[in-house]
Amino acid sequence: WTASAIERARNEFLSKHSPWYCQICGARKCSKCNSPINYPMGSDILDEDGYSSHCAIFPVNPGCSNKECEEYKEWRTNQKGS
Repeated sequence: WTASAIERARNEFLSKHSPWYCQICGARKCSKCNSPINYPMGSDILDEDGYSSHCAIFPVNPGCSNKECEEYKEWRTNQKGS
């Protein structure tokens, strides 16, 4: 976190906006290898194409996105509109 990033997040919050964090900065990462998890539970998800969704908290292990990790799961598929 740089001073400018902290100030930008603070200004967003004070302007009644919600600052966005990456999964790593927001502590939504694999407990084994620190890679992003497949579905960051309790978070909004912003996809590369601009599509946004919310991932509720489910009692399941979403798995890791890192194919080299023992927690890896082939989970995310492009099912928008389904």
